[in-house]
Amino acid sequence: MSLESKLADFDHSADAAVTWVIGFLEEYREPLIHLARGRQVAGHFLYGDRLMYEFDRDRLAAEIAEELADAIVYAARRLGL
Repeated sequence: MSLESKLADFDHSADAAVTWVIGFLEEYREPLIHLARGRQVAGHFLYGDRLMYEFDRDRLAAEIAEELADAIVYAARRLGL
């Protein structure tokens, strides 16, 4: 699939994808918190106190934005299926 096609598909459903991600976060709040805790445990053993605990508030906000942007791309793709 060409980049142009991928971007056209994304552009078509980007707003709906944001709405979907918000709804997913709300509907699956508790399981996601559980999953996040498990990922924090795994990250502790993989990375120790490096990375996330070295970031300041602005860097953490940037990391959150990037992760949410990825979630929007995945949701847009899911909606396009």
